[in-house]
Amino acid sequence: MPISRERVLSVLQSIRDPKLNADIVAGNVAQDIRLDGDDVYLKIDLAPLVGASLEVMDRDARHMRGVRPFVFANLKAGEGIDRIVDFLTMQGGLRPSLVAGNADGKAADRPSRTADR
Repeated sequence: MPISRERVLSVLQSIRDPKLNADIVAGNVAQDIRLDGDDVYLKIDLAPLVGASLEVMDRDARHMRGVRPFVFANLKAGEGIDRIVDFLTMQGGLRPSLVAGNADGKAADRPSRTADR
């Protein structure tokens, strides 16, 4: 019997999170459910379950890193990527063509190591 989205949701809805007082689907803990044949892929967002806080993460990063740089990034949403690329090109010495994608969205070609010698 093939796996259906409805069956996956039914199973996930039987898993309750006591902190949220809801199942993990209603509590938005199980996300991005994708079926591929007999395989099921999903993201489990643990942040609400462990009490993650961006403010606490920021404070801790500043404490541990001191004056050294750090970036909060959300790669899925494309947030913070420009700051990472800027750091890699300005501080890391990488040429922009090595870290930026081409106009067609594909990764830029990387020159051979011997070309830089």
